[in-house]
Amino acid sequence: MKLAYVLSTPDLNVNELLATCAAQLIGDGVHVAGTTQANTPRPKDHRCDMDVCVLPDGKMIRISQDLGGLQA
Repeated sequence: MKLAYVLSTPDLNVNELLATCAAQLIGDGVHVAGTTQANTPRPKDHRCDMDVCVLPDGKMIRISQDLGGLQA
C-alpha cells in the first residue's frame, strides 16, 4: 500500500479541493468512496465546526464537539 498527503497552504484549501474533485468524479459517473472534510467557521470564535461528507451519498456527520469558550 502507498500513502500520500497534501498540505494546505494559505493559497490552497485542500479540503475544498478534495471535495470539488470528488464531486466532479461522482458527476462523471466514477464510483467514489471515502470522506471529505468541511470546516464551518463559528461567528465570534477562532474555532470551527468540522464535518465529514460520506461519499458517495453525501451524508454529513459532525466530527467536532463544542467545548465552550476559552477560559482566560
